[in-house]
Amino acid sequence: MSGRRYFQSLDGLRGLCSLMVLCDHWKELYPAAGTWIQQTGGEPVCLLFALSGFFMAYLYAGKRFNADAVATYLVHRLARIYPAYLVAVLLMAVLSYVPQVHIVGAIVGPVEITRHLLLAGNMGVFWSITPEIQFYLFFVLLWLFAAEPVKYQWLGIANLTFIAADVMLGLPGPGTMLPSKLPYFMLGVAAGYLYKRGFGARPGLISGMATVLLLGVYLFIHVLHPQGEVVWGVQSAVGAALLLFLAASDSPVATRVLGSLPFRTIGKVSFSLFLFHVPVFMLTHQALEGRVPFWLQTVLCWAAVFSVATLSFLYLETPSRKAITDRWHRRQDQARLPSTAPLQGGM
Repeated sequence: MSGRRYFQSLDGLRGLCSLMVLCDHWKELYPAAGTWIQQTGGEPVCLLFALSGFFMAYLYAGKRFNADAVATYLVHRLARIYPAYLVAVLLMAVLSYVPQVHIVGAIVGPVEITRHLLLAGNMGVFWSITPEIQFYLFFVLLWLFAAEPVKYQWLGIANLTFIAADVMLGLPGPGTMLPSKLPYFMLGVAAGYLYKRGFGARPGLISGMATVLLLGVYLFIHVLHPQGEVVWGVQSAVGAALLLFLAASDSPVATRVLGSLPFRTIGKVSFSLFLFHVPVFMLTHQALEGRVPFWLQTVLCWAAVFSVATLSFLYLETPSRKAITDRWHRRQDQARLPSTAPLQGGM
């Protein structure tokens, strides 16, 4: 898409949120880490949902809506997620049947395995993929309305009514159905759409300091306000959208923090980290517990997780995505070529 740019701060924010999710799960396997790692709660996942909405709006706002464009959009989304997801689900299913492995979030039985293969599962970390996929489908309706708002005014009204009803009913969560996460996606979409239309914050000192301050409050609100019920609420979704809107400006202050190389590197392999960290954590924990000191367990555990994620990104995610999308585009190009068959009755 013309005018598309790379957001250093948002990529780093994805990496930071992914790292915090991993720390939460690592703490569950290594209780000894509880003395120096605080539970992060669901705030990082909230931000990741909003981030998906932001990028969908940023990438597709202003794009022509037609059957070919929608088909390409769906192929790209599927190519981005499914190959690595399929391998992760099959790995977890196989490990679930190995008696020596004490698996957390086991996927057992044909029904559960089929549900997960069809992107409708809820075991372990895979629960968050389900609302993500549902949002990708729902976004097609938003795209249609944005492309022709006058013609499809009824669709805009229907969407707003649905969202308002969803919020008024209390935003159930955590849940795996889209309504329980819709405000995060939708407010992320609003932030991405406004940014795409040129209403982004200026990359100055004020926006940078505001980004860092809001980030600290958002990610550690459970520590600052331990009695508050802020996760999975509308106020949390508003905070997530505002944070993305500010961070997208890539102000120097925010870029030095979020856009730093470590966070951006983690953000680059974050999907593979998310998919494979649980089995790698469990296998290394079971292999090393009681055999080596805790500090060495920690080093080897995290080294294994980042190694597997990097290998998955380089040799599974990237090649499979490119193979699927390239094949799709070749097929589209061939369909557009004029027929070269000889005319009947010629000379």
